[in-house]
Amino acid sequence: MDVEFTKKIIRVLKKLLEPDFKVKNDVYLNSLLTHLTGSSGEYKHFIWVHFPIEAYLIINVAENGVKVDLDILNKQHIPTWLIEAVTLWESLRKLPPSSILSFTLNLASFICKDEQTFVMLNAPTIKLAYIRLVSSLLEHKSGLQWIISTNYWADIMCVTLGNQTIYITKEGYKFLAMLLDKSIKINEMFCFNVVQLVMAPLSANASCMPRNTITNAIEVRNQTMYQTLCPSLTLITQILEIFLENINKDNSKVFLMFTKKFKLEEQIRNVLLIAQNEEFIFDLNKLLFIISLFDLIQKFGGKEYIEYEKASHEVKLFDIFTDNITKGSVHNVIKLAYIGHIYWRNVKSKMPICVRHCDSPLPVLFENQMLMVQLFPIISVSLKVMGDKEALKILDEDEIREQYVDKMLKNATPITMRLFYHWRNCCQDTSSLFDHATLALNYLVKSKNYFTRDLGITAFQTLIYSLQDSMDVVKKQPQQISFMTKQGNYFAQLLDTISMFINEFSFNWRDSLESFCVLNIAFDFLSIPAWSTKVDNVSDTTVGFIGPMLYAKLHDSCWEVRDTALEVICTIANNANKKFPSYRRILLEADLPSLILKMSKHDGEAFVRTTAIKCMQELAQVSEFWCKLSESGHIPEKIIEILQKETEGIVRSQAATLIATIYEHQDVPAATLSQFYDIMTHAATADLHWEVKVNALHFWEKVINRHLMHQGMIDGTFPKVTFSKEHRKIVTLNEPEVRKRLIKVLNQLSETGCLAVLITALQDDCDLEVSKTATKITKDFVKLLKDYNIGTCDANLSTPPSPLIPFNGVPSPPYSSKTVSVSTDSQYHSLSPLSQLSQNSMSSSPMGQYDDMTDTILDEIISSQDYTLLKDVFNPGDQPSDNYISLRFRQVVTPNDFLKFTYTDLESHADERTKWMDGMNDFGSLLDDILKEYDDNDVNNMDCY
Repeated sequence: MDVEFTKKIIRVLKKLLEPDFKVKNDVYLNSLLTHLTGSSGEYKHFIWVHFPIEAYLIINVAENGVKVDLDILNKQHIPTWLIEAVTLWESLRKLPPSSILSFTLNLASFICKDEQTFVMLNAPTIKLAYIRLVSSLLEHKSGLQWIISTNYWADIMCVTLGNQTIYITKEGYKFLAMLLDKSIKINEMFCFNVVQLVMAPLSANASCMPRNTITNAIEVRNQTMYQTLCPSLTLITQILEIFLENINKDNSKVFLMFTKKFKLEEQIRNVLLIAQNEEFIFDLNKLLFIISLFDLIQKFGGKEYIEYEKASHEVKLFDIFTDNITKGSVHNVIKLAYIGHIYWRNVKSKMPICVRHCDSPLPVLFENQMLMVQLFPIISVSLKVMGDKEALKILDEDEIREQYVDKMLKNATPITMRLFYHWRNCCQDTSSLFDHATLALNYLVKSKNYFTRDLGITAFQTLIYSLQDSMDVVKKQPQQISFMTKQGNYFAQLLDTISMFINEFSFNWRDSLESFCVLNIAFDFLSIPAWSTKVDNVSDTTVGFIGPMLYAKLHDSCWEVRDTALEVICTIANNANKKFPSYRRILLEADLPSLILKMSKHDGEAFVRTTAIKCMQELAQVSEFWCKLSESGHIPEKIIEILQKETEGIVRSQAATLIATIYEHQDVPAATLSQFYDIMTHAATADLHWEVKVNALHFWEKVINRHLMHQGMIDGTFPKVTFSKEHRKIVTLNEPEVRKRLIKVLNQLSETGCLAVLITALQDDCDLEVSKTATKITKDFVKLLKDYNIGTCDANLSTPPSPLIPFNGVPSPPYSSKTVSVSTDSQYHSLSPLSQLSQNSMSSSPMGQYDDMTDTILDEIISSQDYTLLKDVFNPGDQPSDNYISLRFRQVVTPNDFLKFTYTDLESHADERTKWMDGMNDFGSLLDDILKEYDDNDVNNMDCY
């Protein structure tokens, strides 16, 4: 097939997907379909397609025609186009014109004749898009009637029952629920047929349930039945859950169709007679739970309140819990209580308030009963470890505990209390009591999102008493320690759950007096001799091997391994600084700080060097690590060298942050400090990477804060009095004194070059973040000056500013303290990135250097007979670059000039920048950019980069 001809067909197909595309005549699409499906052996026609741009694409084939390779076209291009079409129309939520839709469906029906293409179009994403497409037709009457008249809904139901993906099944459930909800209004018989099809698997199995005793054969058949019925049960449950979330008159009719005409509840109970699988029983009980709630809505919905004595006779819901407790299905009881919270939230607004008559009428809350059921296993643990007699004794002695029990009894109904006694008789003495309690804690955590504050308080009190009772037993009966320590999973989950509830509800003593006991109980728990109260410091502990292991990983040949090892070290260093000082020994004994320093300069991968410098930022905050690093030489000079010679911006940006960290946490000598000022001036004003500039500006922000702190500022404000080191006496910081100190700060910042850096960064038109950061720092500082009425007449430093120009000299040797002046008018020669060569080496040509190194390398390889080293060792790209950069030196701006600029231009400049940056994210700006892009067809996009 002609390549150009194929391209034209693809262009036509893509034009069909344009939203504003119009077909001049449907005959053209029919003709195109005829040719694509191979009905015509040769192309002998003109195909005219009308475009919005008022142009015509003519597919003109000579009379003798071009033979079409339909196999390639249909297998490669058309299936891809169909997927793009469905995805596009789904995202737009808008169907194409009928002519294009007809063309698409006919084309799809043709290519699906090929099995390979059918498999491609049978992907889950296509099925999902198809379900959503058909679901959109349910939104109007015409679409609903079309679905009823066709059989597509049955196909979607089969796809849903297939459980191919969770997304397909969820969309399928929604579609079928919406179909039943909509169709009941216009065609009840169709709705009946759909429900009948949904119920068919359950009806077929329930009708042949044996009434005799259970045999082994029936148990085997029970498992097979569960696997057969599981998809149908899930489908019925999901449909009824969707109805329960938004119950109304129409879906109530569908609900009644399930329960009355098809006797759903009766069929479920028939299956329950032989159900042995616990998951099978739970699925069946879940359906009964929904039916019971629906019955309550039908009987009591719409009323303001009902009496508990009348309502209790109608509640069959608690029989479900009784049956499961009798069978010993503890897992099902706990899970049913959890879904009870979920379902009740959906129907609570439709149910009346239930009131129990007594001395003072009290509301009976359904959610309280579900919580009580969830707390059964946890309460049983306390009763088990203490015994009934000890429990009664504690209740008599503890007035607060008595109030808690009274509250529980008032909230519980007689039905719930009978459930608890039934639980105690059937489940409390089991060997899995602590396992059941652990499961209850897990579901309690899941349920907390549905709890009111009162429910949270009740649960919290129960958890505290369970922990306290266990600790009391250990104190009084030391022989129980061995038994308690075996229940580590329960106590770990109990402590986690208490912590989660405290964080979720922020309890105080007004909510629960038990909150006073949390710290004491936790201390008692940790004081048990069997628990490990200290970090294991035995020499053969795993902690002792972490350092050597990380040291080895830092020498791994794979850079990802080295980088990950450095991230682990970074985390350890952070914890060693803030949480666990004992971790410092791990890094120091393995001599990791020195190795990290070497990697920050010499590792061959930029990402590894970046992470190494991040590690040093953590290490620089701890005095022990800093001393260890200092043994490797003068650290500041090495960091400055990275900023000068490193070619990767991400590495230099972290080096700038490292200098700021050293400045903040360590005592830096005056000479080194001057070097910091020089190099950070260049980094903030002349570096080509915007992140380097931003991080350097944060360094200057720390410089401002330190000078203000030296003048007495604490936490952003000046106190009333301070101790003056200069005069060795206490000084009152009145307004004149503060103004004098601020003027001193201005003069000091002028000498360091800070004021010049801020003004230069404010005027940076290339990097938005740089200008934004400089504006924020300057505005905060200027606001402080204005608060104390610092004006241009107050600052009289007359030092003239030095010119802000780069020097274009010859390449200088590597950086050292001897080659850089510390005066304010110091000048930097151009420094070579990555240059580690001596001046003698620099005098020779680079190619000469490469030749000498090549000879040496080749001699070594020949002597070792390892030819595989050639490609790794001899790589001219690994040699130092001879591209030199010119460093900008420090500039002095007088306080007068700084104040004049900031007082007159800063506000307007800040407003202009704010509008500019807001405009960058403005929706109107985005639209303008898009229109500009499409209008300027002759613009090369590469010119924008």
